[in-house]
Amino acid sequence: MPVYNGEKYLKEAIDSILNQIFTEFEFIIINDGSTDNSEQIILSYSDERIRYVKNEANLKIVKSLNKGLWLAKGEYIARMDADDVAPTNRLAVQYDFMRNNSAVSVCGSYMQVYEESCNVWRVPLTSNEIKAHMLFECCLYHPTVIFKKDLVIKNEGYRESFSGAEDYELWQRLSQVTGVCFANIPEPLLKYRVHPLVDRGVYKEKQRRLAGDIRFRQLTKLGLVPTEEDFFLINLLSSGFGLYLCKLPILNKCELMLSRIEAANAKLFLYGEDELKNELRSRWLKLCLRMAYKTPLVAFKYFFSNYSGGTFKDVYYVVQMVWRAYKKRDNTLT
Repeated sequence: MPVYNGEKYLKEAIDSILNQIFTEFEFIIINDGSTDNSEQIILSYSDERIRYVKNEANLKIVKSLNKGLWLAKGEYIARMDADDVAPTNRLAVQYDFMRNNSAVSVCGSYMQVYEESCNVWRVPLTSNEIKAHMLFECCLYHPTVIFKKDLVIKNEGYRESFSGAEDYELWQRLSQVTGVCFANIPEPLLKYRVHPLVDRGVYKEKQRRLAGDIRFRQLTKLGLVPTEEDFFLINLLSSGFGLYLCKLPILNKCELMLSRIEAANAKLFLYGEDELKNELRSRWLKLCLRMAYKTPLVAFKYFFSNYSGGTFKDVYYVVQMVWRAYKKRDNTLT
């Protein structure tokens, strides 16, 4: 657990780990040059499971994480942030899962928003689903994961050049390693603070740019030769960034992008065919729902595309899209 000026929530985070029902672990806490009372809080504990490491200067998150990798003695490493809270069964559930599923290299879980107890972030569960989803977004939430230490060290750990999206880059890189499997446990094993009142605009912009670079790299591995327009389209399909620029011709280009990804994968088999198809359908649906307010033509474009299943559920989505378009029109007229 790296800590940098985390005094406000640090005690709650530490207590949540020390109170785990699974007790056989070492708890590496790396104080990354904090200037607040973080050190005093850490030193107030006498639990012999804590290994306190103090960086004399602020090395930043990636160097601290890699330092922890090399210091760890165990077979598995579980990540934790200094402002989050782990339920008491987290380590027990994940350790048992890893022992009973030896093929899995990295395991995450659902995540509950600390400030909104009813808000649980759900993610794909199986390895093929996770890999297909990561073509667009990271779905192994970093502070929830447990992973095999030796595998991550063998593959060079976290990369400093991707600080801010270091986890997404690492999982994407590991996904290219033969035999590496991922999993998510369908249970919220972390309470995650989103800090809604904190302005994180600069950080989010950096994170968005780095995530775009990772997606771009994945398109290249599929044998595609991405253009600047492709860069825009894959980011649009992934996060909706740039939606305000979109008109119907852009929607057509997004559908073509999905088709190109599917055709490229049919040659290289980097992703499971069914899982990728489902992910592409999901991306198409989300984009059309986001764009529906612009024109009712989006609804018909959605339904008659290759990425609509033509089911009763799809008819429901079409009705939703048409309703959104006319609701926007009525609001404009009034």
